[in-house]
Parts: sequence; structure tokens; C-alpha cells
Amino acid sequence: MSLSFLFTGTLAYSDLESSEMTHSDMTHSDKSDKKAQYIPPLKQLKLVDDLHEVTCKDGQHLVFKKDVWSPACVYEDSIAKLIERGWADKHDPTHMDMTMMTPSSAKENNESTVDSEMDVADLTENITAIEPNSVEFFYYPEKPKSEKPDTFKLFMLIRLPEWMGGDADDPSVFRAYSAKSLDDACIVKYWSDQGRQRIENPCQGAMYRVVDGAMTTGMIHRSVEMTALPYLDLSINEESGLLYVEPPTFSKTENGVIGYGRQISFDDFRAGSEFLIESFAKAYPEYPSIPMEFAGYELSEIAPGDSRVDISYLDFPDNSGRISMAISKHSVGTMHTNMVQFNPEVWHVGSTNDVHHHNSKTIRIGGTALDPQSTASELFRTYEIRFKNNDDGFYYAINGKNLEFLKKEIIKNYFPDHDYNDMVLVSKPAN
Repeated sequence: MSLSFLFTGTLAYSDLESSEMTHSDMTHSDKSDKKAQYIPPLKQLKLVDDLHEVTCKDGQHLVFKKDVWSPACVYEDSIAKLIERGWADKHDPTHMDMTMMTPSSAKENNESTVDSEMDVADLTENITAIEPNSVEFFYYPEKPKSEKPDTFKLFMLIRLPEWMGGDADDPSVFRAYSAKSLDDACIVKYWSDQGRQRIENPCQGAMYRVVDGAMTTGMIHRSVEMTALPYLDLSINEESGLLYVEPPTFSKTENGVIGYGRQISFDDFRAGSEFLIESFAKAYPEYPSIPMEFAGYELSEIAPGDSRVDISYLDFPDNSGRISMAISKHSVGTMHTNMVQFNPEVWHVGSTNDVHHHNSKTIRIGGTALDPQSTASELFRTYEIRFKNNDDGFYYAINGKNLEFLKKEIIKNYFPDHDYNDMVLVSKPAN
């Protein structure tokens, strides 16, 4: 499904995408008439003595950005959402409030004061909405004036994959992230391939999930709690159908700092993980539920494929240790988890009376951590665990380091009728 609305002038696209752009067919006089009828809120500040005198178009209401009291005009059904997101405040600022913190002082706080929503008359170029699971690049707050582009103003506009709800006619299916790498001169890019669908730095290998821009692979900025890509909030004008940018606050704890990143809290990271779990359950109801935590690690990524799903867990917030899991509809032989130990440990959960292991609950453990001939360093020595859950019919492959934690988590999530003490060692590899 393709949306019918257009992007406003604040989303100024680079010349690389000029082949996909169409020019506005409004006449010069039409544009002049439109401009004469309405002045954007921040431009009105030069004409009024009191912020409360800023006027809005018919059907819109005046609100103020929380803490800095910059004015904005929004539709009534957007006010509650802006308050809920912490962008606007229920409090109506007094003259004293606005004297203490006014939009003119926002520049000192590294906040953009560019008006977010431009009238369609201001457009010189526009582009139709992008398809689900795709990306376009644009510059914000304006297109470069020189031939040498400023990568600190380059952003990606990403429409989420369909399994994440990207086919909905809603601005929430879009993400706008800075395309400037956080630790080198590279430009990051969104990869839409099935089983990938993430943002990557092609130079040094950092990876970010598309749902919130949180870093899932990389060792940069270890002094901060968690690093994510800077972003822009997007809204839609319900009347005109235009997608536009909310005025950002470029600080480490809000929209982020271009070229440095954004500190993402544990609660925000978990909220993104919950979104992934709920989206996957809705799109793939035949699969078993995916745990939010596994062996003390937090869910970070879900990557569905044709017949399997790959899942990653992080040691939050250090972003050092990780656990990977694959759930497949077919036998474990079709999975690529590198069971290097040819004679693995075999465990039964519960009864071991069936010598042929028919319909038994069997867990096989191998990997470099059990291979005495492995030359891998201790940092990279991991356990490979495989089993089939007869209750749901799926095959599982899990890779991680702490074996006892992994076994306990497997029993808890996939053999809930048993406990850890029900595991019986049947055979172990010969040294």
C-alpha cells in the first residue's frame, strides 16, 4: 500500500533523488496569495509582542513546546499525543515563564528554531510517499547551498517493513534518523533484505535496529548508557495530508546530537523490544511467543525469514555479550548454527525410557566451548544448543556463553511442565 500524502518543504531531498521528484504546479500568484494569508508560528514571533498573540490557521490550536515555549499550531486531535510524548505541556505559560525560557534562548540549548510545518505553497519540490520497507535520503533543515553536501544535515526517511505495521496509513510507520555515522566519516544505510532489515555502517560495522535507532552491534561511546541514532519526530497534517518534522531538540537525551548519538534509556529500549514482539506475534501467529528476556539478556532484534526467525539478545546496557536464537519450522539440519562438536552432549528432560529417543524431550549441546581441539579464544568460545519442542513442533538453535543459565531458560520457556532438576545427562563427548 502506498500513502497519498506528500512531504513538506522541510524534508528537502538531495539531488540524488531528483529523478523521483515532481515540481509543484502552483502558479506564482497562487503561492503569493497563500503566503499572504498565513505566516508560520515561529515567523510570527517577529511581528508580535506576546507569544499568546500568535495565530493559527482555521481548525488549528496554539500550543507551546515544553520548557522552551516555542509556539506551534496543531490540530486538536494531535494535542493529547504531543502532551503524552512530552513534547507539549498542559500548562499555559505565563509572561514570567516565557521570559525565563523563550524560543530565542533555544539556540543556546542546541535546539532548532526552524518552523516545522510549511504550507504547500512554499514547496518547490515534493515526492510521493515511499513504499513499506524502503528508504529515501533528505536534508534537514534545508537543502545544501553548496556543491559539497553537509552530512551532518543528511537524514534517512524509512518506512517500516509490513510485518512491523509499515503498510498502515499513519505517520507512526515512518522513522527519520540521522545518516551521519557516530564514529567515522561514513554514511549509514538501511538494508531492506529479508532477515536483515536494519541500519548498518558499511565502514566499521555498527548496526542499529530500525524501530528506534538503538545500536545493537558496535563498541562506540562506551561512556554512555546506550547509544542510538539521532532522530526527527514526524507528524501529519490531517487536513492537508502533509508529513512534516516537529522542531527537534538536538541534545544527548532528547533527539540526539548529530555525529555523537543519543542516550536511550532502559525503558525506551524495552519499549522498542515490546513493539517488535507484538508486531511479530501479529504478523506470524503460527510461531511461538518470543521472550522479552533470555538468560539475563534483553531482546534486541527479530529478523523473520521464509521458514525461520532469527532473534538476538543483548547484555544491556554494556552491549558486549549476546545470545542468538533461531526458531525454524523444519529440522535443525536446515539451520546454520555451526554445530562444530560432532559428538555433543545429549540431555533428556524427564523420562529416558525410550532408548531410540522417539518423541523424547532431547537437548543436544555442542559448540566451540565443548570442542577440546578448538583454537578460538575464550572470548569467542560459545555453546550451541539444539532441540525440538514437541508441543509447538518447532526446532530451536541457541548460541551463548553461560551454559547453566541457557539450560535453565530453555526449561522455563519451552518445557514448563518440568524444572531444571529434570534434566538427565544421557551421553557426553569423548575427549
